[in-house]
Amino acid sequence: MTLDAIFSAGEADPAPVAHVDPRPAMRGAVKPEDSAMLERFLARTEFDSATGCLEWTGARNTDGYGAIREGKVISLAHRVSVRMCCGPIPRGMVVMHLCDNPGCVNPEHLRVGTSAENNLDALQKGHRPARAIPLTQEEADVILKMAALEHLNSNFAPEGIARLFCVNLSDVRFVLKYGRPPDWKTEPVMGLEAGADAS
Repeated sequence: MTLDAIFSAGEADPAPVAHVDPRPAMRGAVKPEDSAMLERFLARTEFDSATGCLEWTGARNTDGYGAIREGKVISLAHRVSVRMCCGPIPRGMVVMHLCDNPGCVNPEHLRVGTSAENNLDALQKGHRPARAIPLTQEEADVILKMAALEHLNSNFAPEGIARLFCVNLSDVRFVLKYGRPPDWKTEPVMGLEAGADAS
């Protein structure tokens, strides 16, 4: 008998994890005045029993996050999920995906944290943390010049530029479209797919 056989003797394959659809619990957690919004929200979701993620099937921004219209405002779907089912999100806090799936709106896979916690989580998972300060106009001008030279250097494609500046791809696309950096206070959700309806 080999050493591996001794250590693995009696060990069974781990049982598959049974994930439970969170939608019934979400319906029970929401305030009565928010029930119509929740039903509109849940109509744009699909449960993945393999991962436990509640996948957003509505409009998404270019970073893969769900977007939904709340009156005149377009909000990130995962933040709406937390706000409806868990209560208000404190000012300045972010909603982190424990499952690493930006399209997931399952409140059990989300948690409120600080930007620093989110960046640390990204580093620990091997992702690039988000930039903590907005792009300047000078950086936007450099991005425009780099993009004009894309045919000479593949690093000047929007994806490469986003990596170089440590920003989201949607920020680079905003600069390329409007010639200026996005205003983080008034333009929180950018890059809805063309023709996508966030309502």
